[in-house]
This record gives sequence, C-alpha cells and structure tokens, in this order.
Amino acid sequence: MLNLRFQDQTSLDIGRKEDRPNIKRLFIMLSPIRIIYHPDTIYDPRLVLNNAESIKKECVWYSREIDPQNDTPWVVMHWRVRAIFFENMELHDFPRDVQDISVYVTSEWGAADIELILDDVRMSTLDMANFRDSQEWFLFRHVEVEKIPEDPNSTVKLGYTAGFIVARCRVQRRIKYYVLNHVSIMLCLLVLSFSFFTFDPVWNLYRIGNAMTLLLVAVTFKLSVAGTLPPISYLTYLDKYIMGGMIYLIMLCVTFALISPWKDIPDKAEVIDRYVIRSMGAILITFHSMYALQFYIHTNKKINQMKRKDHIYLEQLAEGVPKRTKRIRIDNGGSEHDSDGLLESRC
Repeated sequence: MLNLRFQDQTSLDIGRKEDRPNIKRLFIMLSPIRIIYHPDTIYDPRLVLNNAESIKKECVWYSREIDPQNDTPWVVMHWRVRAIFFENMELHDFPRDVQDISVYVTSEWGAADIELILDDVRMSTLDMANFRDSQEWFLFRHVEVEKIPEDPNSTVKLGYTAGFIVARCRVQRRIKYYVLNHVSIMLCLLVLSFSFFTFDPVWNLYRIGNAMTLLLVAVTFKLSVAGTLPPISYLTYLDKYIMGGMIYLIMLCVTFALISPWKDIPDKAEVIDRYVIRSMGAILITFHSMYALQFYIHTNKKINQMKRKDHIYLEQLAEGVPKRTKRIRIDNGGSEHDSDGLLESRC
C-alpha cells in the first residue's frame, strides 16, 4: 500500500438524536421563544479527524434549524476544516487505478457518552470547482458515508471508542502520461529487436551482442520507472508489462545462442531464422493482445462500478435534496442573525 497525503477542505454538520437518557445531546432542543445562546454551555462533541496529519484552518459556528422529519428546532454545530489527510493506496491496477479519498471522523468520548449516527436527511456533496489535480486525476461525483462500529474482536474494551464516521470519494488516475512516457518507449524497444534479423545468420555473434545491449537498456529503463513508485511488495500492471518485455528480450538472446551451431550451414540457418522470426513475432503479438485484454477488462470493472455509483448518486441528489429552510446563525458572542438558505463560514 502507498501512503498518500492530500489536502482537503471538509465541512461537517454535527448532530445526533437522543436515543438513551444517559447520553448527552449534540443537538440542543430550543423552545419556540427567543433565547440567548452561549456556545460555551453546549455539549462539546470533541470530534477528531483520525487521518488528518495537520490542520491548517478550522472554523466552527452554530445555527438553529428545523428538523424536516418532526418540525423540531435544533441547535446545530458546523465545523469546517482545511487539513492534510493521510490515505493508503492500492497500486495493483496502476496506471489506471481508482483510489479512495477518505475522511475519518471520531470522538474522544466513549460509546457511553456519545453516539455517532449518519445524517439520513442531507446528502454529502463535493466541491468540484476546487479540485486542483484534475490534470492527473479524474474526480468522481459520488460521496459515500458509512459508520464503522467498534471491532468486537479488538483487545480494547468495548465502549472505549465511539467508532468512526467515514466520508469517502474516489478518483481515477489519468493514464495518458504513462502510456506516452513508459509504455510507448518499451514498445519501441521491443519493435526495434526485429532489426537484429537483418544481420546474416553467419554474424550471429553480433545479434547476441545487440540483443544484450537492448536488454541492458530495458533494465535501465525499468529502474528509472521503479524510481517513480514507492517500494511495494507486488507488481503493478506497468511493472508486468516492462517485465514481460524484458523476458521477451531474454528469450531472444537465448534463441540466438541456440542457433549458433548452424551458422556454418547457410541453407539450414536461413530456414531456422525464418521460423525464429515468425515465432518471436507471434509471441510478441500474443503477449500484447492478452495483456491489453486483461488490463482493460480488470481495470474497467472498478471504473464502471464508480460510474454507476455516480449515476445513482446524481439521481438521488436531484430527487432527495430537501427544501432550503430558514436558519438562524448564532455567533460566538451569543447573538443571533437571520440567514436564508445554507450558511457560509465567515471565520
């Protein structure tokens, strides 16, 4: 797995309904009359971004809104964070891989003091305009939010933590750069190997020498490509292609060495030479056909799955977005301000 660091701005609306009387509320019930609200007196959820390496900026504000399910007024704490997050990457499908970008939210309180639940009213969304790495990655539209409970098999006592709320989106690596700068170069080396057959079979020693030189070039190219990736314990699809090309060049060197005893018999050497060039050409075409088919089918499964999730997400977003309700912004001084629609941070 590769350790990925990415910068993201996350906006959270924190709240929970009261399920048990001994658990403090995150949403504070308000009476219909006007009251003076002081944030210092509210229950602090003590939320933590579990995979955040550093927080650059955060902003907290409060608002009063109406629960669309039962018309109950609530005080909602809004938390906007800009931070650098840590993520593990799987590179089996590199360079056409799909990666998760996740934000893990938990609390310093235990399960007896707080319960993290999913918001079943509002859908999570992405700000596509602020995505800066669009030249290298393609950002899918959907956002998945799930709750990860405590591990019952853990050695930690149950109830010590409140579990996690995970918000996850996906990105797909753009493959064009790697095709032009890696795959095409290796393909040129493999096609160039057929120029060895222009030498007369009598000069087989020169064939072996040129094949060995081309193999050393391929090894050097492999090492330069490996320098762009972290040291991982498995082969990516790009590694498999380059390794396949190196095996082909090794087979070519061995074949030239095996036909050396017939170099003094020109007629037989020419017949063997024709069989060799046809066999090596068939092997090269078969390798590229099987590789391209497996690469396309295997990587396309996850990409098509992400596209289906995008389609379902956009349909749900168009049908299930609740009506904008009037909110009352409550600043840190305790005063109230009328605001229509969604609130923006003014920190």
